[in-house]
Amino acid sequence: QRLFKYPGIGLLVVTGGEAVVEAARKHTNKRLIAAGAGNPPVVVDETADLPRAAQAIVKGASFDNNIICADEKVLIVVDSVADE
Repeated sequence: QRLFKYPGIGLLVVTGGEAVVEAARKHTNKRLIAAGAGNPPVVVDETADLPRAAQAIVKGASFDNNIICADEKVLIVVDSVADE
């Protein structure tokens, strides 16, 4: 809950069951991306080590044939690094 109110955070990306998502909505007025149960998004921004991030995303999504709910299925890349 402290992260929901932390002033240095402008956007929250939350995944989990209905109770987790509702708690996030209830405890913050920040922008919120709520993925619901399973399938959490991967967010890549300008602070990322892009080659390392790419390798980790591919490894994470492919090591078990992408069948479990926590595998990388959604990728959000900020505009400033999207073309890299």
